[in-house]
Amino acid sequence: MLRNYKKFKITEVADILGRPKKDQIYPSGCICLQVSASKGELVYLAEAQQVDAKYVVIQPRNAIPYYLFLMIEKAMPEFLYKYRQGLNISAHDIKHMEILCHTDVETQALISMMFQSMHGTSLSAQFGRFFNA
Repeated sequence: MLRNYKKFKITEVADILGRPKKDQIYPSGCICLQVSASKGELVYLAEAQQVDAKYVVIQPRNAIPYYLFLMIEKAMPEFLYKYRQGLNISAHDIKHMEILCHTDVETQALISMMFQSMHGTSLSAQFGRFFNA
């Protein structure tokens, strides 16, 4: 079950929305990557909200949002090594990020649920359909 994974470009599993627009509310499930004075800090939006201008917003498309957050977090050290420019990350370089993802949504859901429960965050109802008998 844990063998079904492959390397994807981030643009295959998410839309890079770029720097946030003033007064725009971004939906829950978006991932924010700090690009100004950054060490690769990531923020997962558990609820819809505005985003500070120091971030680039990534909206998951073909992956469970929290799972994708975890996989981006895992890929960040290698990405920073290749693409960080001094203290900053170029927003245009994010499209080059490669992440390792499981190809089946059930495994993504299990991993996401496990990490959310370990961190004491609420489990999303979207995962319930995978575990009903």
